Amino acid sequence: MIKAEIYAGGFRYDLEVLTSAEYMKKVSNRQAWLEALVGFSEEYNAQQAGYSSTSTSSYSSGTANTDMNISSSNFYDLYSDTETN
Repeated sequence: MIKAEIYAGGFRYDLEVLTSAEYMKKVSNRQAWLEALVGFSEEYNAQQAGYSSTSTSSYSSGTANTDMNISSSNFYDLYSDTETN
């Protein structure tokens, strides 16, 4: 096994140097895990296709202007004038 050391920030770190075969083994292992996770994700998305769930939330703050200077009789008069034949 080949070893190396590096100095950074006043500290010494021991490192392991991999052979080509060891490095390829690690790469293959990582790729296999990633492929498994992608497969799981695709299966999950396929199962969720066509399923819909919605959640909404709203909040409103303020005041409404309720000053209507029309009495019910005035409103009736205004409405009945438009309906006259």
